[in-house]
Amino acid sequence: MPIFSAENCIPAEMLLMWLYWPNGPVQKKSGYIGVLATDAAGEHFRTVLQTENVDISRLRRGVGRTACNYITLDDQGDRAFSGNNGQETVQNLYRPIITSADRMYAATFDVVHSSIHSGLDDALPALSHCADLSMDFSSDGFTHDNVARLAPLLRFCVFFSAGERSEEQAMEFASFAAECGVPEVIFTMGLRGACGISHGKKWHVPATPVD
Repeated sequence: MPIFSAENCIPAEMLLMWLYWPNGPVQKKSGYIGVLATDAAGEHFRTVLQTENVDISRLRRGVGRTACNYITLDDQGDRAFSGNNGQETVQNLYRPIITSADRMYAATFDVVHSSIHSGLDDALPALSHCADLSMDFSSDGFTHDNVARLAPLLRFCVFFSAGERSEEQAMEFASFAAECGVPEVIFTMGLRGACGISHGKKWHVPATPVD
């Protein structure tokens, strides 16, 4: 089953939900539920989704500007988030209400993937009954309390960004998430690679340099 990133470089959407089509005789497909602005960045993102054959039939549009994260690169080429363009964005002004039609749509997929920053916490319990749920907690969105609270809903996997945490610290938190019942725990660590726990087995893979 494919796993797609919840991150968008441009325009760094704050509200997003990926849905993955069940295995079948046709090519696997993905869908998107969220809010896009009508500015150039939002229109670009909509066009990219269509180009990648992502179903956007449940997409919402709002007049205004797109929420963006600012990203800086260090001397090694590793990224860091350095702020955003504020609260007066479509994603903050027009937070979507997940309707019964959205839930019926989600139930036709294998996996629903969302983000801790999507503002959809109230909808997660219902969505977890539609398909297996996974969550991106980023580097600043996870605590022991919220992972323990959401873990019973997360039957697919969780993603974390280690940030400045050491691999030992990342694995310690990964062990906590696994003990809470999450089957797949993934920590990305930039140039240091990634580590995690898959069904009780700890692992680490190095980053692969590219030109």
